[in-house]
Amino acid sequence: MFQAQTTLSFSDTAGNSGVSVEEAYVDTLSLPGYLNLRFGRFFSAVGYQNAFHSHAWDFHDAPLAYRAFLGGQYGDDGIQLNWLAPTDTVMVRLGGELLAGHAYPGAGQSHRTLGDSRSLFVKLGGDLGASHAWLAGLAALRVEPHSRTTGDGSRFSGGSNLYLGDLVWKWAPNGNIRQRNFKLQAEFLLRQEDGAVAVPDATAPGRLAYHGTQRGGYVQAVYQFRTGWRSGIRYDRLSSTNHLAPLSLGGFSSVQALRLASGLDDQGHAPDRWSLMLDWSPSEFSRLRLQYDRDRSRPRGNDDQWTLQYIMALGSHGAHEF
Repeated sequence: MFQAQTTLSFSDTAGNSGVSVEEAYVDTLSLPGYLNLRFGRFFSAVGYQNAFHSHAWDFHDAPLAYRAFLGGQYGDDGIQLNWLAPTDTVMVRLGGELLAGHAYPGAGQSHRTLGDSRSLFVKLGGDLGASHAWLAGLAALRVEPHSRTTGDGSRFSGGSNLYLGDLVWKWAPNGNIRQRNFKLQAEFLLRQEDGAVAVPDATAPGRLAYHGTQRGGYVQAVYQFRTGWRSGIRYDRLSSTNHLAPLSLGGFSSVQALRLASGLDDQGHAPDRWSLMLDWSPSEFSRLRLQYDRDRSRPRGNDDQWTLQYIMALGSHGAHEF
């Protein structure tokens, strides 16, 4: 009647070793009416890539929009209900989640309750002949952060609405992915936030009324040109329109100084990035990947980044979703 899965993460950073629970959830197997219930800690089903563990991504890192709006990947404690329509040709999946809001874009104060983060999603998919398949989705995530801390130390409290749309198209000759296949993947994210921001200062924090609209997305293509060998390209972009109004200066000398210190002052910067990757999989249990990024996500200029990644799996491993 049930099945469960747990994923643990072992890390050693700056000499500090630790173990964290990435996922630990239970799925029902026999609910009536084509329903499925998941409860525990899991990656949210909003968007396409978010539900996959990072070892299954086509690039070693998350898209810029995921980093900006979902903290790289959004996982939380809660419950998820799915309904799979009894259709023959087109897959229709409807679902919703009630989450505790412990993780970004929620987070903040430690006393959280189930439902502080809520999502709804719909996913459609199907085959086009023997060689083509597609999947499309729409989702909305509502979070109510309480003193959510940003990278510069500011604290945001208010409401945050995130809307996501995704589209995936796959091709393989007669459905045989062994030698050649192609995948086109794209997602667009739109976030709207309203509330107040407390900006720290040596003497007293300043406060700003904040209304922000941020947009982001990416498109990527991955082609397996022979058995075990793949190449891919990805383009990311972000933009924002933020409106700030002073509520109190605190220890700041001017409104301009307060706005700049908040990290939310919209100065027309639109971060973007190009990524290229080449990977080789000697078997289904290992992958060696080389990736190059032309990163313009910081105002200071361009970053040229090279990454070499090795992934190895031991033992049995379940098949990934579409």
